[in-house]
Amino acid sequence: MFDRQRRVRALAVCVTVTAAGMLTGSGIAHALPSTSEPQLTLNRVIRTSPFTGSTTSVRDNEGSAYVAGNDALWMVEDNGKAAYDINLTTGALRRKISGAAFANAPRLGVGGAAGTARSNDLEALAYDASADVLYALSGSTSATPTAFRLVRDGNLQFQVESWQPLPSEYTAAGWRPADGLLYVANSSTIRTYNFATNTLGSSFSITGLSGITGLDFDDTTGDLIAVNSSERLFRASVVTRTIFPGWNLALSSFGILDSRAVEVVGNQVIVSDGNDNRASDDPLRHAIFVMDVTGPGGTSPTAAFTATPTSGVGPLLVTFTDTSTGSPTSWAWTFGDGATSTAPSPTHTYTTAGSFTATLTATNTLGSTSASRTVTVSDPPVGATVTLDADSYVNTDSPTKNYGASTVLKLHSPTAEYRPLVKFTLAGFTGAPSSVRLRLFVTDASDRAGNWFSISNSWTETGVTWNTAPLISGAPTASAGVATLGAWVEIDLTPSVTGNGTYSFMAS
Repeated sequence: MFDRQRRVRALAVCVTVTAAGMLTGSGIAHALPSTSEPQLTLNRVIRTSPFTGSTTSVRDNEGSAYVAGNDALWMVEDNGKAAYDINLTTGALRRKISGAAFANAPRLGVGGAAGTARSNDLEALAYDASADVLYALSGSTSATPTAFRLVRDGNLQFQVESWQPLPSEYTAAGWRPADGLLYVANSSTIRTYNFATNTLGSSFSITGLSGITGLDFDDTTGDLIAVNSSERLFRASVVTRTIFPGWNLALSSFGILDSRAVEVVGNQVIVSDGNDNRASDDPLRHAIFVMDVTGPGGTSPTAAFTATPTSGVGPLLVTFTDTSTGSPTSWAWTFGDGATSTAPSPTHTYTTAGSFTATLTATNTLGSTSASRTVTVSDPPVGATVTLDADSYVNTDSPTKNYGASTVLKLHSPTAEYRPLVKFTLAGFTGAPSSVRLRLFVTDASDRAGNWFSISNSWTETGVTWNTAPLISGAPTASAGVATLGAWVEIDLTPSVTGNGTYSFMAS
């Protein structure tokens, strides 16, 4: 309540538009050297029983999938009925999704929890990079064959979203960027699978490839990369359905006893060992083997680069610095806005606002790989001033009088109550302004500049009176604080302004 009159002079509405923040990320293309004499070299072993710096252990790892955006190697196991998010660089466990999350998932479009009979034996995993979705497959003698879909929640964490029934089990799965399809396999049978429609494509096989336990695809060529129950690594053409010469490689010499999954990351293959017959303290128990793939005399490059800066106001000059390994001899850049370069470390200016994917393809005689990074360019902030369409005030002591010609707005209580009204129109914006503030000049100080309410536009400056003014209801849009004599006071009206249109507010 107030014990004296306050007067404020209406001048303008100040509207500021700023760009929203966007995510940036990077990715490594899965590409192995094009050679008929591939060589495998053990790079490192990632321990899973227990994980580095953790007391959590895998009991029988099965499928895997690599998510490049945060360098995540996802893995599922059957005995523990769980999925794991592992930092591929450090080997640290970042997150575990329990079996209960799979058992409680509803069937897509139908409802009904999967239950433990469908989640007991998680065997295969695949990542669809185009949709940013993980697929997990279960099924064997201890589980009913089922496909699960994992999508990101509002915190960008993968959660088990839904499930679909499968007619039979599949021990391997992989997403092929070349055609955007999910492939599943069991023994020597390979086919595509559509989760949304729960349909399987025609089956086919690769001559000489059987006992498939894990599969992935080369991003550049679309070739199938597989491991099988004989602990061998294969590279095959999906088109000709034949194994490439030289690509039937033994894995047992590296200590792998039960190859269960394979992922291609750059010019490396990541193979999971599901063997249970090691001592509980053996560092190779259920380990993940990271192996470099080279050709005779060297390796294809692994593309990598930095971009400085990765976001800012346009025009934005970005410096790209090549950090590729493997001695590339040529560089091909696309900046996402139509421009290209062949310099090792170019600079580029983005002149328009938007999100652009910059990609480097690094090449030498043994092959090529690609890496990408997102650059976000925003428009400069707008400081746009909009004059009021109408302003007036109303008075309880004179309920039929109009004050539209007054040079001041009055806000007063508790004796005779005065309420100011303002109206303005916004046009030319593509969305909601991030900040809308009513600026008023104070000619009579007060400890409070009122509660401001959104009201209807059913009033005019020369016709509004106490009796005809729109009603106030609900919570105020803003509650203004101290009104200092001879200063401007700002009332934040942002919550009630959704974009182009006419808006009215009244204070009490």
